[in-house]
Amino acid sequence: MEASVALRDVTGGEGRACAEILALLPTWFGIPESNQDYVATAETHPGVIATVGGDDVGITTVKRHSPYAAEVYLMAVKPAYHRHGIGWQMLRRVEQRLAEEGVEFLQVKTLSATRPDAGYAKTRAFWLAFGFRPLEEHPTLWDAENPALQLVKAVAPEAARDQPGATDPVGHRSRIDKIVIDVAPADHTREVAFWSAATGRGLTPSTQFPEYHWGELPGQDIGLLVQRLGDGASRVHVDIHATDVEAEVARLERLGATLVQHVHGWWVMLDPAGLPFCVVPDDGERLRDENAARWHG
Repeated sequence: MEASVALRDVTGGEGRACAEILALLPTWFGIPESNQDYVATAETHPGVIATVGGDDVGITTVKRHSPYAAEVYLMAVKPAYHRHGIGWQMLRRVEQRLAEEGVEFLQVKTLSATRPDAGYAKTRAFWLAFGFRPLEEHPTLWDAENPALQLVKAVAPEAARDQPGATDPVGHRSRIDKIVIDVAPADHTREVAFWSAATGRGLTPSTQFPEYHWGELPGQDIGLLVQRLGDGASRVHVDIHATDVEAEVARLERLGATLVQHVHGWWVMLDPAGLPFCVVPDDGERLRDENAARWHG
């Protein structure tokens, strides 16, 4: 379930909180000199602190480079609170405040994919899901062992932020794309065989995610997916595919949905009745006006 998170805007003075959070994240923040810089920046620059039950569990610091441009210099969340939507909430607050101040562009730097790292692959997927896009590779900005990737996004003007599709002037598209049957490991093989026979379509194992078997339903522009769960009760949920995940999540939150966690580049959410569903990024070639809804202000 999503943690109950309180956010507070800060103008600095958060070096101690920063140090405590970074100390719990040696895989991502294991260079002492860099950590000292992050702590010093948290002491002198604005940002957002996320708190759960009185405990500071997340921090985001921001550097302004001009009246129109800013940078997310640091984002860190304590490991126990990963995949609770806390990073997403902090970023949305940061972007809201920057929009109020007239900032038009936001950037972030992270480890480049030219140095393979499973943890940072998830980090890049997070930034992409929030609407950032790769701008430039910097092979020696930090050092040769840690090539940097610079990503940027346009900050939606404050007047448009509450309008569906505000992050895209022509709006975004979304639709229910898959029916997903979640089953316990002991039932997975039997369920794949049953639904293959029931639909008349063999379900194909995914090469990227071996826990998934999927296929297109005959006569429908929609897919069926059987997912092997790691734990939890068997159930059925739907996947909503969207050309702009950030805008779609914001739209669904306005309708009463809540964030749960970020997984493999998409978001797990709960509808108002507490039933899970997923919001998955897709492209404009698959989601067209004739098979998807367009949302715009």
